[in-house]
Amino acid sequence: MNVRIILKADFDEYFYEIKGFCRLAIQDCDNTITRHNMDYVFWKSDPASLMFKLYVKKSFEMLTLVYDEKNSLIGLAGVEPYNKDVALIGRRLFILSGYRKQQICHRYIIIPQIEYIKQKGYKLGIGTVNEYKKVIYNIIKRKIDQKSKYVYSNFELMKEPIFLNNTEQWVFGIYMDEKYKERTIKEWLCY
Repeated sequence: MNVRIILKADFDEYFYEIKGFCRLAIQDCDNTITRHNMDYVFWKSDPASLMFKLYVKKSFEMLTLVYDEKNSLIGLAGVEPYNKDVALIGRRLFILSGYRKQQICHRYIIIPQIEYIKQKGYKLGIGTVNEYKKVIYNIIKRKIDQKSKYVYSNFELMKEPIFLNNTEQWVFGIYMDEKYKERTIKEWLCY
């Protein structure tokens, strides 16, 4: 696997590659919400789409691109500031189905994003998933319960979903330093 970390200033260089990936993601997915988030046709008028967030709103700071041994883009996710202290990690995360269950998410996407937000001075990184992708939340919960050595063992989970960005979301977070645990995840989000 090969990983590229690209910053906002370089997003334009990857436009056609990301657009092609969105096409593949839609073909690879049967979930309406995910298909909507990966829209590459009407993206200019669709605030929920990855491409709108990257190229119209320009809300992502960083994007992690994962390539296979043939140099084909097989997964991606972004970092989006929530406020000056909190960054949303794993935004619009998608890994093509043939590459899932290979630890790509945590090894090649989440770890580099945590390192990035720590370097940028954020105090908390949070990930959110809707009910459809709650399996991700459950995997993290299982890794925490098992006291796994994976990066997820350092995450904290909100026990109940909250409304965030107009959608009920399951939230998990990682503090960049123990001293920031003075506030709960919910308190940081409302700060």
